[in-house]
Amino acid sequence: LGPHSFYWFALESQRMEADVSALGRIPILVTAGRWEELLHGVAKGSLEESLPAFLRQRRWFGGKSRRIKGVTIEDTVPLLYGRRTTHLCLVRVDFTEGDPQSYVIPIGYVEPEWSGTLLHDQPHRVIARLQAPDRSDAGVLYDTMMDAEFASALLDLIAGRRRARGQFGEVATTPQPTLRRVLREHAGDLAPNVVSGEQSNTSVIFGNQLIFKLYRRVEPGINPDLEIGKFLTARGFPHTPPVMGSIEYRRNGDDSTTLAILQGFVPNEGDAWSYVLDHLGRFYENAAAHPSGPESWPISARTLIELANQDAPSEERELFDTFLEDARLLGQRTAELHLVLASDTGSPSFQPEPFSLHYQRSLYQSMRTLAGNILPSLRASLSQIPEGERADAQTVLAREPVIMERYRALLQRKVDAIRIRCHGDYHL
Repeated sequence: LGPHSFYWFALESQRMEADVSALGRIPILVTAGRWEELLHGVAKGSLEESLPAFLRQRRWFGGKSRRIKGVTIEDTVPLLYGRRTTHLCLVRVDFTEGDPQSYVIPIGYVEPEWSGTLLHDQPHRVIARLQAPDRSDAGVLYDTMMDAEFASALLDLIAGRRRARGQFGEVATTPQPTLRRVLREHAGDLAPNVVSGEQSNTSVIFGNQLIFKLYRRVEPGINPDLEIGKFLTARGFPHTPPVMGSIEYRRNGDDSTTLAILQGFVPNEGDAWSYVLDHLGRFYENAAAHPSGPESWPISARTLIELANQDAPSEERELFDTFLEDARLLGQRTAELHLVLASDTGSPSFQPEPFSLHYQRSLYQSMRTLAGNILPSLRASLSQIPEGERADAQTVLAREPVIMERYRALLQRKVDAIRIRCHGDYHL
């Protein structure tokens, strides 16, 4: 190109290069029979030994800073769809210190003739390569959650209120009455689109109508996301996604464990955090270009609560455009949400209750425990923190006594407030 030339548009072939380092990390398991034998009995041990390396590469794995002692496949539930089978595996991860964690991994198999494509394009999904005694390649085991065919099978599983039996427990699905209407009205428009970015769950959007979330880390009992979602849906609260169904794992004599939730999908252009940052950026640009300049505007010493009860000056209001009204509406919706969460006086799970001294001490202890876990981890990681940020980390560590003393305020006077159920992670 010349010195004043530029590409307006370029169309190039996609360059697909296998991650050689990733391929080198994938373990090879020898199997003489069917691949399912690696999920049961004596052969299971070799797969369990391979899982720590796979888990550590996943964003949803919550034990990256801890040393893994071992991984145990506690149960596998086969799910059949078409001519394929995926085993929904519940695995327990034990650490050298602290409590174990439980995760859900849907494991499937790809034949040798197709495994090359998976290894080349998506090696991060591969758990292990298989090798038979009489041949060098016998396919791969991989996480099937990104497969559109498997995602559709999970939707059918919920819609049909089906069950699937494992060795020790069963998977049971529960559709909500509203799901039938969505499936009837949008029968031909529910193509699955797996969300590529990993979070604490794996999500699939069905035709901009439904969103399915498989929880990766699970605990016994109902997930608060499902419990509170069902509560708000039953009360007709229109400003949160309605719950359409769920998948649970039930083991004899134990509490059921929520594995997945199906909700109505809300088309959106991002989250409130990005939205606020975008508007603030525009505000600062407009303020810098304003004739009078921000230097001439008075700075109030009043609290945010006091300022919230009066209108912003007209000059600033113009520069904020529509944002202040959106912020007001967000506050209103948040208040409406809390009013609904505080509305059930008959249910033990949702009944509002006063703060007790016992709960204040419990809250204090949990905060101390959290700090007691995080601060030593930060201290041990100081050498890995970039030099420019290390001083901030050292400042935090030096203020540990001040932090602990601040927590003690919870014990020094009675908290005069009412406790209600929490919305969880508001994702603002």
